[in-house]
Amino acid sequence: MKKIRIKIENKIFDIGIRDEEFASFLENDLSNLNIKNVKSLLSSYVKKSYELYSLEKKLKNFMDKNSIE
Repeated sequence: MKKIRIKIENKIFDIGIRDEEFASFLENDLSNLNIKNVKSLLSSYVKKSYELYSLEKKLKNFMDKNSIE
């Protein structure tokens, strides 16, 4: 298990991640975000949620176009 530490509004949060590969990805991703307060955290969350939504939509469209009937 890998521990990732993030600081928001002078509060430190430790996040334990079991998957080492995902932990490295998350640690890198969090370091690229400018999270200084709850508002920026929420903004980052909404942005990431939209990215996930878009990828899932593209994947569904791809699967629908390439399904064998």
